[in-house]
Amino acid sequence: MGNDVIKYKAGDNTVELSPDIIRQYLVSGDGKITDQEIMMFLKLCEYQQLNPFLREVYLIKFGSKPATMVTGKETFLKRAYRNPDYQGHKTGISLDGKIAWAEVYVKDYQTPIRCEVDFEEYVGRKTDGSINSIWKAKPNTMLKKVALVQALREAFPETFGGMYSQEEISTVDAEVLSTENVDPTRAVSQSDYITEQQLSELTDMLNNIEGGTEKEYLRLMKFKSMAEIPAKDYERAKQALIVAKKKSVELKAKKEAS
Repeated sequence: MGNDVIKYKAGDNTVELSPDIIRQYLVSGDGKITDQEIMMFLKLCEYQQLNPFLREVYLIKFGSKPATMVTGKETFLKRAYRNPDYQGHKTGISLDGKIAWAEVYVKDYQTPIRCEVDFEEYVGRKTDGSINSIWKAKPNTMLKKVALVQALREAFPETFGGMYSQEEISTVDAEVLSTENVDPTRAVSQSDYITEQQLSELTDMLNNIEGGTEKEYLRLMKFKSMAEIPAKDYERAKQALIVAKKKSVELKAKKEAS
């Protein structure tokens, strides 16, 4: 595979991408990315004028599974607002939380573009089949986002063709994708971070601590995100959760005894 640098405009920025740059700085996950997946990602970025360094799009690869390309959560609405034919949108959800809908209003259209989505088709799950943390905490919000993205894509296929959000892909936990910009001069290899299995283990441990929050844990441990815990700090991160769990159990026992 060639390694020529491709330059294109993305908003006010000029983006420079090559297979080596993508492989070194822009792949999330522990899988071995293929040349074909690299080229598909590069062409998507170029065609849709996406800036992966600003987290407008992610390339995710776990194990031997096919790579996933997801668009950052802010990208869809930013693009919609810039489209002169976009006239606003509405979203809603059924009382039982099983069906969400979205309507996108398009200039000169007599009726809005409407899409409905089912909870069971899109709920995000971990590798063990359980619902992941963000879908468990905000199921209505996540399902409405899926409906909105699909309605936007149907209303403006040229603007959003080939672009899929984190919420639409059930194997991607939107909560673990970093939103910090990538600096190619300081970026590190994905192998420097904990594996998907280690991430899942730490997340489950954190969720089992009464009153424990990811935000507070990351602040105390001085990590950027759960997905960006350095591999060398895995044991320290795990031990901190074991200690926190023990203290939580002791505190609960004292409260019940009093």
